[in-house]
Amino acid sequence: MSRKFKYILSFAAICTATALAAVSCGSASDDSSKSEQTTATDTAPADTQPATAAPATVPDEIFSQQAETTTTQDPGNQQVTAPEAITNATAPTADPNAEPTIRPYNPDEIEYGASSNEDFYKERLYVLGDSICHGFNVYGFIPREHCLTQSSVSMWNMDYFKFDTPSGTFGLIDAVAADQPKLLYMSLGMNDVNLHKPQDFADKYVTVANQIIERDPDINIVIAGVTPINSDISSFTTNENIRSYNAALENTIKAENSTRLYYFDAYSVLADPETLSMRDGATSGDGIHLSTKCYTDLLTELYSFLDRTPVMDQIKASEE
Repeated sequence: MSRKFKYILSFAAICTATALAAVSCGSASDDSSKSEQTTATDTAPADTQPATAAPATVPDEIFSQQAETTTTQDPGNQQVTAPEAITNATAPTADPNAEPTIRPYNPDEIEYGASSNEDFYKERLYVLGDSICHGFNVYGFIPREHCLTQSSVSMWNMDYFKFDTPSGTFGLIDAVAADQPKLLYMSLGMNDVNLHKPQDFADKYVTVANQIIERDPDINIVIAGVTPINSDISSFTTNENIRSYNAALENTIKAENSTRLYYFDAYSVLADPETLSMRDGATSGDGIHLSTKCYTDLLTELYSFLDRTPVMDQIKASEE
């Protein structure tokens, strides 16, 4: 996204928020207003790109809630912009019948590089997503030129974001079409899970993925489930709610029966099998964003997962 565009969107969001605050507060005291304001505190990697607020009015058909940016101070008194500050909307009630199967997780079974095809996948892998996904680049796993990420991006606001590529700056679908990757890992949804219904989210996600495939027919897309939160640290949403979104997403992807589109159970990789919450040591501090080890484990499991699909053969055929 261009710097000018970011400033315009941020200024518009600030002006709108100020006007709304003036109307709603009336004669209420400052202390009362502060007690009602709740936002998640993020401690994502420091060099993650700052969030860009979408216009205050978002059409209902593409969802209706706005993400925010939280600015804090580090111990050296240097200003740090925390990415993907997520609003604490009320989570919809999860559908118990849509509960996905949680694979028992044993960290002793995971070793980085478990797949003999690791180098093949890693060379071709692009990632697209929010600030959680951006950690793949921050921690050195994915090069910046293979990283199409923006803080606070989601299914409901993706049209307001631009992504830098070697060919220029584009919207989400155009950016993928410009890069023409053979293997794309999509990780979005943490900014969606408090909005509307899980099936609406899943339908839009799969629609976007199919639009990408139309523009890049040789692509192989892996859509990751939304990762769990540490419920002892964060009350932003519930893991039950996240699982309901993941179940809708998994079922919708499988219904497509496409050899170009796959669901990857990232939730189970990072969840404690007993509590179904984020496992100990998996958060970078805020209960939402991930520690370095999580990205190692996700890639290990991803490469192993890809070995059980025709993805490698399809990539080789497209490169002949």
